[in-house]
Order: sequence, then C-alpha cells, then structure tokens
Amino acid sequence: MFLTEEQEQMSEETFAQFDRNGSGEIDAKELGTLLKRMGQNPSEAVRLLGPDDADRDGKISKVEYRRIFARVMHAPLELSKDTLLQMFQSYDKNGDGLLTADELRKVILGLTNDKSITPETVDELLAKADRNGDGKLNIDEFAVFASQNLRA
Repeated sequence: MFLTEEQEQMSEETFAQFDRNGSGEIDAKELGTLLKRMGQNPSEAVRLLGPDDADRDGKISKVEYRRIFARVMHAPLELSKDTLLQMFQSYDKNGDGLLTADELRKVILGLTNDKSITPETVDELLAKADRNGDGKLNIDEFAVFASQNLRA
C-alpha cells in the first residue's frame, strides 16, 4: 500500500510524537494511544504489533510503523446505518432522497485533501455506484459507495 506525500508526512509526524525518547521505536502502549488519536480501536495495538514486529522485539521501528499506518489509512470506514443516513441527508441538499454528481463531488472533496481527485474521477465513481443508471445515488447506492470508497 502506498501513501501520498501528505500521508507520508503525517506518518513521520505521528511517529515522532509517540517516539518520545527519540529511540526510533514505539511500543504497544504508545501504538494504542496513537490508534486512539486516529479514531481507531486502541486494543488493536497488540494485534497490529504482532505481524508487523518483524524482529519480534515488542517495539515498532519507523519502517514497521509505516506499514501499520498505511494499513490503517487504507482501511474502510465502518459506518453504522444511522451514520450513513445522517451523512446522506446532510449532503442531499434538496431533500429529494438522491445525491447528484454535484452533491457527491462535495461529499468526496469534503472528506479528502487528495488534490488528484478531479470532477472526472467523481463522475467515474458515481457511474460505478449508480446501479440503476439514473445519474444519482439513492441511500442504498450511497451505502455501497461509502463502504467501497471512504477510508479512515
């Protein structure tokens, strides 16, 4: 998994925040604190540490951390039905129960700082998610779209 330049910088900055003594390593407790800050479950630290702690020393080096960071950044968001409905309704400005390409564009651009997302990219995503071909997303199509495209 690749990270954008912005994500690489964020990875470096967050690693430095938790490597308090400058040793170049963080332990499971520090990783749990980091995961909590990233909106993830802190109890995942021990599980995440296991496969990524290549040298099995109970600590995460900068290289090991970057792998974990990439996996967390690319993990799909887990959204409840209520959260999905609230998101959908907040972007459905005219209240017709459908998201237009323009409304979807605002959703995507509002949730990411990725400068590479163009209106054409949004149109392609909409076309893939638009199961009934009406050029708009209903709540069910939006739920599938969100589960496939929105990342932590």
